[in-house]
Amino acid sequence: MQVIEITDLVEARRARLAQYHGLPRALQLNGQTVTGSVRSVVMDASAAKWTVKLVATPPVIDRKYRLRRSA
Repeated sequence: MQVIEITDLVEARRARLAQYHGLPRALQLNGQTVTGSVRSVVMDASAAKWTVKLVATPPVIDRKYRLRRSA
């Protein structure tokens, strides 16, 4: 589970909608994109930031482009 802090209101809303609808969401964590399902979105009342808990999913490899073993 990844914990990501967001300061952008629009991104927080998108994460909350993804949580409610059960859709995967891509967020930035240390310059890398993390995709997964959102577990919670909590607003910090003292500052304008949101804490998003995200369960990362492994990247999907397209079966069409798998390496084939030669006989």
